[in-house]
Amino acid sequence: MGTITLAPPPTMRELMDEPAFAAYMATPPNTRVDYGRGRVREHPGLTGSAPWQLVVRTDTGAIRTARFDTYTAGYDRFRSMLDRDDVADVTLMARRMFFAPPGHWVTRKFREASTGRVVLRDIWVDYFSWPGFDWCTRCRRPSRFMELPPNHYVFRLNPVMRTDEDPFRCITCGIRFAAIPPNPDLWMIVETES
Repeated sequence: MGTITLAPPPTMRELMDEPAFAAYMATPPNTRVDYGRGRVREHPGLTGSAPWQLVVRTDTGAIRTARFDTYTAGYDRFRSMLDRDDVADVTLMARRMFFAPPGHWVTRKFREASTGRVVLRDIWVDYFSWPGFDWCTRCRRPSRFMELPPNHYVFRLNPVMRTDEDPFRCITCGIRFAAIPPNPDLWMIVETES
């Protein structure tokens, strides 16, 4: 019987060669939430200490992390890591937020099953994907969800994360597949020109 070899997810260098993805990463997310009556505040998931995290995998396999208070500060370091020869891959993620893939809002007609009425709804339509991979809403890139080996870096950094209940995790950031909200309305949106 043969061995199945899974292709690794694309590196950030490969992803940044795609104009839609590069524009997505270069655009600071709108992290303000309108609570109505003129009350606009920073999203609660991005308050507190250093909500942005950079994860760097070196060419020797070592993992380095750094945390940032702003997206811009994290993105500047992210860009500098892409140019280094000793960096195999790098990811800039929100530690407590979920983000939709690059896309745009469109208004579509839907027929309500209960009433038969036609209604208009705004929906998010992705315009970027990578065949064979799922979008990870936490590390904001195409990835694969599978059982991770016990020596994966996320378990060394957060040993409490280990569980047999839903063992499928993003191989880049380690988030459990079950932890990702299924409803795109709960994801943060980064709007760029398509």
